Amino acid sequence: MRSGRRRLRQSGVTSSVTPDTRTTTRHVGFALFALATGGFAIGTTEFVTMGLLPQIADGVDISIPTAGHVISAYALGVVVGAPLIAALGARTGRKRLLLGLTAMFVLGNLLSAVASSYEFLMAARFLTGLPHGAFFGIGAVVGASMVPANRRAWAVSMTMVGLPVANIIGVPVITFIGQRLGWQVPFLAVGVLGLLTLVAVWFWVPPQPVGSEVNVRSELSALARPQVWMALLVGMVGFGGMFATYSFITPNLCRDTHDCPTQTGDRFLAQTMPGLLDAIGPHGFIVVTWDEGIGGAGCCGDPGGGQIATIVAGPGARRGLPSAEGRGAAHGGLQPGRSRDRGGGADMGEREA
Repeated sequence: MRSGRRRLRQSGVTSSVTPDTRTTTRHVGFALFALATGGFAIGTTEFVTMGLLPQIADGVDISIPTAGHVISAYALGVVVGAPLIAALGARTGRKRLLLGLTAMFVLGNLLSAVASSYEFLMAARFLTGLPHGAFFGIGAVVGASMVPANRRAWAVSMTMVGLPVANIIGVPVITFIGQRLGWQVPFLAVGVLGLLTLVAVWFWVPPQPVGSEVNVRSELSALARPQVWMALLVGMVGFGGMFATYSFITPNLCRDTHDCPTQTGDRFLAQTMPGLLDAIGPHGFIVVTWDEGIGGAGCCGDPGGGQIATIVAGPGARRGLPSAEGRGAAHGGLQPGRSRDRGGGADMGEREA
């Protein structure tokens, strides 16, 4: 083993995914947890804005369509930051680059939390989106480099696990908190989570020097392959359609249902979450959003006042979603104790049965 290490040092070549044999299994677990925590924070701040769109619009005194530009600003930061940082940071140590990306992420979220104007918030969200793609890309390489070749796929999956967990748990919980305490609170909470990620990366991710063969040209050479452009095109079309739909999911559902629940958030979650989790299944997702009525006026043009709860289930819950004809009935079915005179339908549990 020692002679093998000596020959590797004498060769002067460092592979981008060469495992560090000195890294113990426990250290690998801590390092992957640090990277997954960063992914959780990034996934939460990316999607939580959609559930807070009416509150953000009211907070910076703009219309809801204009508030949608805040989501676009973050996405633009992702598009610009991923290739630019990958190219400029090609000769930078990966741990150092991860620390810089996490620090930029923390700063962007803290600036978003204190933003008092539309222009300032747009700039803050753009800054927050810059490290998004590069963090996941570099984190995947770092995770793969810490384990043997036969475990690299597992390590990469562990670095990415924070993103789906954020959509299942982080986004609903943080959105609920934001709509009860103010739209700035989620950005502050994610900033704190990013700060914890920064500390975890500092202590748990081992340093990894970059080989001399890595440069800007080698990083950008992948763009010469048609397969890369086809993969990018698929992602652009798929995620473009998804974000076009879900960016305005909260005001649209409030408008279409013409109904804002009046029960408190705690009671709503306690009575409906178990059934909803059963409905969405292993491949679904759920977004819960809340909005307090202001001065007796309803949300999103609804004169009824009170709160609004929005529930969106993914493919695993397709049977539980209401049709266009039964939308009012299903909306009432999700609220125990409410009258169903809008549609006369059954509740979620009966539809599943």
